[in-house]
Amino acid sequence: GVIGVFEIPSTVLPRHARLVLVIDGVRDPGNMGTLIRSAAAAECDAIILLPNSCDVFGPKAIRSGMGTTFKTHFIHSHSFESAVNQLKVTNHTTTAHTAHIAPPHQ
Repeated sequence: GVIGVFEIPSTVLPRHARLVLVIDGVRDPGNMGTLIRSAAAAECDAIILLPNSCDVFGPKAIRSGMGTTFKTHFIHSHSFESAVNQLKVTNHTTTAHTAHIAPPHQ
């Protein structure tokens, strides 16, 4: 067998980032890997991870990411507000999407 030991890089938001995905509350590693793979297919430049999501470098997340995990810039943020502020500072337009059903804002 072969084994490799690598340091997990600490990444900042790339200046050239056009499309950034913020992931919050994804606890299933298979779903996390699928999101990473989908972000790579959409040519997402970076993924901001919030604290209550699972480990993107866990075995199941890496398997379901099908290799795209190692080509992705990950930024760890301590809160949703911090992630949004980081995007605003870099002049990104932000939108929010959720799978939860909620009453419309009035």
